[in-house]
Amino acid sequence: MGQKIFRAFEIIHNNFGLYERMRISMISNIPSSTSKEIPDSPENISKMEAAIKEVLTGHNDKIDLLIKSIR
Repeated sequence: MGQKIFRAFEIIHNNFGLYERMRISMISNIPSSTSKEIPDSPENISKMEAAIKEVLTGHNDKIDLLIKSIR
């Protein structure tokens, strides 16, 4: 469960920082602390994608790579 979403949160934290990880978590309503325990459902992946695009605007090259990692 939650391997793709958990990995996305790791990538976000390592490349963009805690603040961006927290904002994506808040917008997607997916807590990064429990991301391993939730399913990688199409609905959760869509929430993550939307939050990533909103928070990381201006980093289009990195957004594309990050979204590919959770699909």
